[in-house]
Amino acid sequence: MITIANRIGARVQGDEGEYYDNTNNSYTEPPEHLRMEPVVNIYESDIKIPDEQLKFIGSLGVEDEIQHDKFGTGKILEITGRGNDTEFIVKFMDGIGTKRVLACFAPIRPCKQD
Repeated sequence: MITIANRIGARVQGDEGEYYDNTNNSYTEPPEHLRMEPVVNIYESDIKIPDEQLKFIGSLGVEDEIQHDKFGTGKILEITGRGNDTEFIVKFMDGIGTKRVLACFAPIRPCKQD
């Protein structure tokens, strides 16, 4: 594992929180040669969702229909989460089936009314 970690710029950490290097030494804190830059928190996003999209998503409820750019027309079966974390379970027409979509990032819009 140490060899692989060295190749990809990572480090090996044991179950007890200890760190290892290629000399088979273990350290309670990473020594200078094993220190790494802080990991980016993927859950803290700087992505700004337009207000009109957030209002549209907030206005939707179960049984509402939406239009997805790739999957077409679908009916919302379930809604979980809030804000940027809102997820829809949507049953799409035309044999696409049921999909889970992250509402703020999915290419969705109001369903066309004929």
